[in-house]
Amino acid sequence: MKKTILYYHFDIDDIYSYSAYESGYFNYLENGFGPVVNNSQELVSELIKLRKTIIK
Repeated sequence: MKKTILYYHFDIDDIYSYSAYESGYFNYLENGFGPVVNNSQELVSELIKLRKTIIK
């Protein structure tokens, strides 16, 4: 489909620290289909990069 995927895990550390949620078998950093960002500044930066590649 040639669609860009961007993973935004804004609270990933909090989820693992205070909830019963445990990490599954899928690691987004190693096996994901696109970049993984953890805060809003990284998100904006990656979106700008993606936009520049699309608008060439």
